[in-house]
Amino acid sequence: MSASDPVQADDSPRTVTQERFGSELFGFWLLVWLGTALAGSLFGLLLGLALFPNEGAEPAISGAIGGIIVGLVLAGILAAPVVVTIATLSWAIGSRRWRVYLAIIAGGATGTFSTLLIADFDIFESSSVASGVAIALATLLGSMGAWISALAWARRVGQTAQADDDSVVDAELPISNRLFRIGVLVAVIAVVLGTCLGIAYLIQLARETARRNECRSNLRQIALCLHNYRDAHRHLPPAYITDKTGKPVLSWRVAAARHCYYDTDFSEFLDYDQPWNSPKNAKFLNHLGGFLHCPSSGKKPENPLTDYVAVVGPDTLWPGEQPGDLKKHPKGILVVEWPRSDIHWAEPRDITVEEFLDWFRAKPAKPDSFHPGCLLYVDAEGNVGELRNDTDTEIVRRLLVGQSTVGAASPAPSQ
Repeated sequence: MSASDPVQADDSPRTVTQERFGSELFGFWLLVWLGTALAGSLFGLLLGLALFPNEGAEPAISGAIGGIIVGLVLAGILAAPVVVTIATLSWAIGSRRWRVYLAIIAGGATGTFSTLLIADFDIFESSSVASGVAIALATLLGSMGAWISALAWARRVGQTAQADDDSVVDAELPISNRLFRIGVLVAVIAVVLGTCLGIAYLIQLARETARRNECRSNLRQIALCLHNYRDAHRHLPPAYITDKTGKPVLSWRVAAARHCYYDTDFSEFLDYDQPWNSPKNAKFLNHLGGFLHCPSSGKKPENPLTDYVAVVGPDTLWPGEQPGDLKKHPKGILVVEWPRSDIHWAEPRDITVEEFLDWFRAKPAKPDSFHPGCLLYVDAEGNVGELRNDTDTEIVRRLLVGQSTVGAASPAPSQ
């Protein structure tokens, strides 16, 4: 157009420049992240108050303050990868029109993820109704936090009316630019997913390590109780306790428990001439089996089933009605965890040598074990070891009687 040409009015739709779009993008999503984190602190406040409804003012205040801090930190951490991914999606699309909707999705997703994470710690006491209400509330609060932040940003930059103006359109992006943005979006999603999966794996690994260490501690504690029994009676308890007629009525675990619950007078509440499931004995025994749970089993403390059993049979530490001898088999398997146990902890029942060996003959899959690929046991000296699921049955048989397994593919006991 020459200098002599008249200046024509610009009737074309107004366009948002890419520079302006990019500067708005960062500030907008930063505020969305902050709003989502604050929504998490509000959810934490409500949850903290709900956990102490009738505990008095001081616990309620402490719960509220703790809930605010935990909610803010947790939502802030989880919102970061979610908002980054959604923001990159918005940038890849190259349009402002869907930003508010995408922000609401980001806030709601953060609330959902946060609640699912804390629900994993049984904070809702395994109530599906409570978990569902909490997830719905957290999702709603996260969405509202992101939405309010989006509106606050629109008012801040004076774009509220303009955003609804049909005369405002987004700048057209060249095809090469769009392909580049899509590539960046894919890369961001891959990095975020990979990082989240890696963190989840590390968390799961740390939990399994902690549970395994706690299981080892439980086995050592049981061995210590049995050693205390031996010191008091000069021998191990028999595999089962009999009544006057010779009928088995109680397990060796009851004898061991007397050296675990020192503050409980067993003779006052327990009748040794009645079976474990008699009305009197059951009322007392049904609530004392918590120390016999492997942490990986997920059992509640009040569950009376035991995860730790003896392997009973000739030449083992548990020959039956007669007490075993720790000195005879100092390296023998004393107690072992048993994922297939349906045994009440006080029931005079354990597993036989052949039942134990069948476990290794069947080569059970990993989900069939409390710990990946192995069973934990404690020997007569109090050393905890691991038996891999693929351990040769002859090696297991020799370990039951404390014979040397030097040169065999069997893990050494760990202190």
